[in-house]
Amino acid sequence: MTMSVRSSWVPAAGRSAHCAQSVRVAGAGARRAQVSARSAASAASVTAVSTYVRDPELQAAIDALFADTVGKDRRRVPHSEVQSHVDRITQLGSSLGLNRVRPEWNDGGFCGVLTTQLTGISEDNTCNMARLTFGRVGPPTLMVQTDQFLAANTEGKAEQAAIDALFAETIDKGRRRVPHSEVQSHVDRIAQLGSSLGLNRVRPEWNDGGFCGVLTTQLMGISEDNTCNMARLTFGRVGPPTLMVQTDQFLAANTEGKAEQWKGPLAAVAEDPAHGYPVRTFLRLIDADVLGCMLVEGLYDIDPVKEGTLGVTFTGFRLQPARPSDPEDVRKWREALGPHNEMDEAGGIDVVFEKRVRATLSYILMDPEWHLALGGSGSLTCMKAVPGDRGVNAPM
Repeated sequence: MTMSVRSSWVPAAGRSAHCAQSVRVAGAGARRAQVSARSAASAASVTAVSTYVRDPELQAAIDALFADTVGKDRRRVPHSEVQSHVDRITQLGSSLGLNRVRPEWNDGGFCGVLTTQLTGISEDNTCNMARLTFGRVGPPTLMVQTDQFLAANTEGKAEQAAIDALFAETIDKGRRRVPHSEVQSHVDRIAQLGSSLGLNRVRPEWNDGGFCGVLTTQLMGISEDNTCNMARLTFGRVGPPTLMVQTDQFLAANTEGKAEQWKGPLAAVAEDPAHGYPVRTFLRLIDADVLGCMLVEGLYDIDPVKEGTLGVTFTGFRLQPARPSDPEDVRKWREALGPHNEMDEAGGIDVVFEKRVRATLSYILMDPEWHLALGGSGSLTCMKAVPGDRGVNAPM
């Protein structure tokens, strides 16, 4: 399915008396400026939405409507083309008791997704000034084009509200690694929005860049406080395997908010410069109390059939002290790991996978700012774009 990013609707002209024979679809939403800055009103507004679980049959009917319209980059279509979808949704709305105005759901902010209103306006959203302004502004024949949300930079509000609700229960409480079951309803909500808005696919123009990790539900072999053993961290390639480490040490490394994952040219992977996929992790050897850095190198590929799937092939990694110019750090590092591994002069351990490690990411939402994907085990990873990042080889 090929869907475009859509999150605004037509102006007052599209909501005239002629709406009796047209259908429109809108989504609720509100935007916050940063991850940590959110108004209480915004968080409260999405709470009621996030607790509602849509009937699967109804969701399937809505998805079918979108597949024939917004999924083909069409947001204004003849009503006759979607009459069967409208009839099905109307039938389900009636049987589920959803064909009435509920005050608790009625108020709020909404973004337009689809309409069949074509009285005096074309499918490409072109009309004259008289049609737009109810005949109040001239010249009446001056042609205008509505639906200019991209030019006005007003996209992305519905999905941001759902993301805000997820973060309100996790990172806003200082939790960056949580059980998936605790956030399943939020994941479902974001997945629904991603599907309806055409944001559940990998778009090359948004895929590449530098990204920082915000939240994950990956808990296989690692605890909520980011503690795991060396075997888990290094794919079983570095010893001693039971040595405990703690990841997520961006504060200690003074890298908060900086990129830790790169895709594309910024990754600077020699094997395929256009499709690199390195990930940098700062960690602490708990017993030795020394900071380390692990850079895993990989390559990505976009599935030509499954548009929401990104394949990742990890080729190897380098593990070294985070401060290789600090003699005391290097000494502690060597004492902890030297007897078990071959090291270079800087204390670095280089590993090349003879059998490369393969992983798959299924995106439930990708936009210019946020990349939310489910791994093979179903765990969620939330990454945030870092504008202006200069790549993996830039000074930290």
